[in-house]
Amino acid sequence: MGSGPISLIQQLGSSIERKFSYCLIPAYNDFGESSFTSKLNFGNDAVVSGKRVVSTPMSKYQSGFSVTLEAISVGNKRIKYEGVKIEGKNTSTRNAFIDSGTPLTLLPPYFHSKLESTAEKMIKLQRIEPPNPFKTLSLCYNTTWEQSNNFPIIRTHFSGADVKLYYNSTFFEVQKGIMCFAFVPSQGDIIFGNFAQHNHLVGYDLQKNVISFKPTDCINY
Repeated sequence: MGSGPISLIQQLGSSIERKFSYCLIPAYNDFGESSFTSKLNFGNDAVVSGKRVVSTPMSKYQSGFSVTLEAISVGNKRIKYEGVKIEGKNTSTRNAFIDSGTPLTLLPPYFHSKLESTAEKMIKLQRIEPPNPFKTLSLCYNTTWEQSNNFPIIRTHFSGADVKLYYNSTFFEVQKGIMCFAFVPSQGDIIFGNFAQHNHLVGYDLQKNVISFKPTDCINY
């Protein structure tokens, strides 16, 4: 689904008017099989329109798609993203890659630390050590979906588009009764993973070079 020459989207090309969209169901985990499936659309069926649609400029980079990240808010606390320095140059980049194949959202360590500490201050639950094999996750709680109102609303501020994320996009169940933060530190590029895209209709228009987001109940979409 990328921008590379062998991707399905590039091969279909003009036959789908260079448009596709998807709607990913939430990562509710009942540790059993689900009868619900995510949806994938092409061409005219992929157009994202109506109320509450927000759009941001998109550029193609290598085999993926990138947007500009300006900040992330936790509740009413806005955390500005300063970008990362480009080696050998006196410039920085605020590129974030949109990836439906990566579950978690990957952030530079300094920025992730600010985001995680801000979220922790707002969550009034018992914090616990992550279980195996999730030791790389650092913000986990002994809780259930029924107590999810304890988690703050998080918004990602892309250029021209503020995307509101609810608890089922920012925390996920790793074991029964244990939920962990779906953002992790990484030394590589920022990747806006698929957990953060749950319950949004996400549309790509490769003619206009924009990505659009619309809050959607993807189970019933």
